[in-house]
Amino acid sequence: MKAIQIGIGTKFNKLTITRELEAKKESSGESRRMVECLCDCGNKTTTRLGSVRCGNTKSCGCIVGGSKPIHGMAGTRLYNLWDTIIQRTKNPNHKSYGDYGGRGITVCEKWRNFVGFWEDMGEGYIGGLTIDRIDNNKGYFKDNCRWATMAEQNRNKRTNIVIKFRGEEKLLIEWSEDLGINYRTLWNRIVRHGWPIERALTESVRTYPSSPKIL
Repeated sequence: MKAIQIGIGTKFNKLTITRELEAKKESSGESRRMVECLCDCGNKTTTRLGSVRCGNTKSCGCIVGGSKPIHGMAGTRLYNLWDTIIQRTKNPNHKSYGDYGGRGITVCEKWRNFVGFWEDMGEGYIGGLTIDRIDNNKGYFKDNCRWATMAEQNRNKRTNIVIKFRGEEKLLIEWSEDLGINYRTLWNRIVRHGWPIERALTESVRTYPSSPKIL
């Protein structure tokens, strides 16, 4: 029987054949043709050619019971952060798409799979940090991203408001921290209700007595 010719670069499901390896002899005495494949997730795997061709092997093992990549990190906060990046830049139905993909914010090719993202950003990640773009007009790629606390990220939002008050210029969130007034309270006073800066930053927050207890 004439051997099936392998087309290097041929793709089956999520696997692209990159080269043929030495045949593997099984206990039955049969020789199985082996190939190295590149998975869509970025991992390389070695498997039988016949298994790839017939669809018994569809990925490097990153798919279990559907199409969700796992690599042992599915469901972790880091994986969810990556998934949010993909959704808000690629999915028009995502609630934040308009502020990201809708205004031209893209994600680099390498980060379109979790493994590539992990290779670039896994080091330095600590629970509680968020992914922050250094230049908010550019997309998601290694040189434009860093790990930051929520407070640091808030300072870098394109929607940040710079307030000049008594000769000093600061972000609204910095005035909030310095004055001990909730950021949302200040934002509502200045942006929503149009208060003068002097009044917004100096008027104390109104407090109300608690309702009397009914005995």
